[in-house]
Amino acid sequence: MISSETAAKPHIKKRTIGTYATNKAGPVVIFVVGLHGNEPAGIVALKAVLDQLNILKPTFKGSLIGLAGNITALERKERFIDEDMNRNWDSYLAEVYPTHDALSKHAEDTERRALTKELTRIISGTKENVFLCDLHTTSSESVPFISINDTLRNREFVKNIPSPIILGLAEQIKGTLNGAFNDLGIASVLFESGQHDDLSSIENHEAFIWLILEQLGCIDPVEIPKFHKYREILGRLALDERKIYEVFFRHGIDTSDHFKMEPGFVNFQKVKKGTRLAHDKNGAIKAFKNGRLFMPLYQGKGDDGFFLIRGISPFWLKVSERLRKLKFDKYLHWLPGVRKDQSAPNTFIIDRKIALFYSLQIFHLMGYRKKEVKKGRLFVSRLPYDDETPSNEEIMKNFDYLTSRS
Repeated sequence: MISSETAAKPHIKKRTIGTYATNKAGPVVIFVVGLHGNEPAGIVALKAVLDQLNILKPTFKGSLIGLAGNITALERKERFIDEDMNRNWDSYLAEVYPTHDALSKHAEDTERRALTKELTRIISGTKENVFLCDLHTTSSESVPFISINDTLRNREFVKNIPSPIILGLAEQIKGTLNGAFNDLGIASVLFESGQHDDLSSIENHEAFIWLILEQLGCIDPVEIPKFHKYREILGRLALDERKIYEVFFRHGIDTSDHFKMEPGFVNFQKVKKGTRLAHDKNGAIKAFKNGRLFMPLYQGKGDDGFFLIRGISPFWLKVSERLRKLKFDKYLHWLPGVRKDQSAPNTFIIDRKIALFYSLQIFHLMGYRKKEVKKGRLFVSRLPYDDETPSNEEIMKNFDYLTSRS
């Protein structure tokens, strides 16, 4: 039994928490834990799984690697020191920061450099497929859930995990670790196991780690202790038969808003149009449409007040998969008011004065969930490598500018 004291203070001394591998070929599965310093549950769970593997020594294909995220914040048990470490990864990888001196002023950039160096070392040192899982907990009470960038590869990655899957969250939140590494060609997902201080969040993380290892073919389920119990745990906590949801609204905030959630809301709670959800300096904030409340902010730091989500029917998921395998997006520029962005791959420009009202739904089916408005025009884009896995050599070409500055 893991004590609350152990869970609260997991003692991280170095970036690599642990590894497990044999001489059998197989995928490289990286688990990143503790990107937020007030989320130690993933670290405790990962250590428990590694301990079990080292005791049982099962037949194992590939390798498991556990990496710590924000060590400085973990030592202080704070979400972050200077800035959220699960933001700005896209900016960091694109080198939009003006100087190296500017980078060094933020504790999180020092951590980000060290983590990136370790990730590039792992990827460049293998010819096997690499997968990345970013483990988190939430500030409010929540059932466990998975967030993925909407690619067919990511859907396949987690298809047998019984937890709810959220599409569109990574596209709404800029600069996440898993979003940035998806962009580079690595299949990456995020798992939230429950509330920060709930001991069940540790067990939920353990269940997810074991089930991912089984899903990717690293280990046979008969060699996983309590395998059926882990499936039962995550399955029991799932919401309903609608396993996949999409984000349709984000309420972003900054410190000047004086934002505060109304008390008592929990993650995935159904809310009706007109329900008072929060308030800020301008007054009450109400739900503008029926849906489920998602990730209400009940902690001191963060720029996401809350989200609203809705279920996606299995029928439309199958339609989406079929259309994408047929490369139907090559015809999307035929829609009224839609044209390709010649300066950016995987991007279309929508003139909302001309485009038909259902255009955005069609783009969502094709995985175009990232949206940006410029001069009245809507730019929609998706990640590369939707259903194609790039070689590690190609991934490392995307990393070239990083390895030169490590």
